[in-house]
Amino acid sequence: NRNVNTTGLVNTIPWLEDNTDPLNKFKGAPDLDNSTYYKISYSHYRYNTERERQINYDVNYETTCNSLAYGYVYDKNTGIKTITPENVNGNWDAWGGFNYYFALDKGHNWTFSTYTVFNLGNNVDMIGVNNESAQRSVVHNKNLMESLNLSVNLKKIRLSAISEVSWYNATSSRADFNTVNVENYKYGINGSYQMPLQFDLSTDLTMYSRRGYQSSSMNTNDFVWNARLSKSILSNNIILSLEGFDLLHRLSNVTRTINGQGRVERFTNVIPSYLMFHCTYRLNIQPKKRPGDE
Repeated sequence: NRNVNTTGLVNTIPWLEDNTDPLNKFKGAPDLDNSTYYKISYSHYRYNTERERQINYDVNYETTCNSLAYGYVYDKNTGIKTITPENVNGNWDAWGGFNYYFALDKGHNWTFSTYTVFNLGNNVDMIGVNNESAQRSVVHNKNLMESLNLSVNLKKIRLSAISEVSWYNATSSRADFNTVNVENYKYGINGSYQMPLQFDLSTDLTMYSRRGYQSSSMNTNDFVWNARLSKSILSNNIILSLEGFDLLHRLSNVTRTINGQGRVERFTNVIPSYLMFHCTYRLNIQPKKRPGDE
């Protein structure tokens, strides 16, 4: 797979300076080249209907020539970043995944699945400090994730126990780079129950834990409870539902993540917890048969 991406006219205008954000100034660069993206992938899938057993795996590799990096020079005295787009080479990612799903009993009421993903990659950017010219910043990323799921289906009740652990490591030869070595955990249960009078109740309780981050504000335990109650009326053409997200108000409206350069990024969500009512109408109109149609 090969794709060519243009740099965008705005990025190539040398006299263009965007000072809308006084702490993040943008300057165009005239000598930018188009970037070319390459990807190679292979996947294999096998399913046994009688035993309800599924196995699939995939391997992938992607790289980009002349990647567009929004490099910057950071002034520690003023806190101002001067951002300039530039072409860089050396960005690549290689990853593979393995999924195994099977029934534990003859009735296929109990099922178990495991999903494993491993990722290696290079992330290249341009960074400068205190009015020095931006230099190449190459960060080597590693990520390993394992997810397990055990489910049981007992007529009107369905329950699942889930667990997921991921390990992330980032290293670089930069003198000012702090090695990142963190773990994220997720575990909990979810279920649904078909109640009388065509009411359906579903809920999930999940613990999200983060460990190994340099900032203590990111080493958190968040216990999240979500629930949904719905009812179908008028021959299932209308579905009324009441949904509650983060009923215990444990999530923060600020989300902190680590990007490919090993730096912490912050995002703000407007509503971390809410209660919402839905009304869904299913409209299914069959086309009229024309003469000659069977």
